[in-house]
Amino acid sequence: MERNRLEDMTGKIFGRWTVLSHHIDKIRPRQTLWKCVCQCGKEKVVHAESLKKGISKSCGCLRSEMWRKRSGRLSPRWKGGVMRLPSGYVKILGKTHANADYNGYVFEHVLAMSKHLGRPLKEEERVHHKDGDRSNNDLSNLELWYVGHPYGQRVNDLIGFAWKIISQYDPQHKRDPLPRRARSPRL
Repeated sequence: MERNRLEDMTGKIFGRWTVLSHHIDKIRPRQTLWKCVCQCGKEKVVHAESLKKGISKSCGCLRSEMWRKRSGRLSPRWKGGVMRLPSGYVKILGKTHANADYNGYVFEHVLAMSKHLGRPLKEEERVHHKDGDRSNNDLSNLELWYVGHPYGQRVNDLIGFAWKIISQYDPQHKRDPLPRRARSPRL
């Protein structure tokens, strides 16, 4: 009985692999390797034991397909596109929103303020929760803060900066510059 006789696996199918031919590698001449083609068309050299034991089932396209089937709405962990973070903030799935992170989620308070303003928030803008409850994203509990203010500026520079803010947030100067309670009494 001959021990070194090679079992011909040409034409056999293992998962998505179809064996094309025996492959002899110069670096690994003693290993039994087979040149295979995946159902997706990609060719690769695969170890015989990986094929026989079902370790290698495809070029990787099967794994990608399985992950795609289990992501998003089809995932068993899907919670309707809403994430509640340990910090108390709530994130909503909004892949097309300009303020979305790399996973496509937007903080709910940012989304609420963005809808109210009719535009995405700018880089130097923040949304503050008045009552400190990060899950209370009612518009009456939110206020827009500007955090791009300069630090340690000359008075003339601050006046220029103030006009820049006024023109950005109140271009027609509709608001009274000083609220009634902040005005000094007339003599």
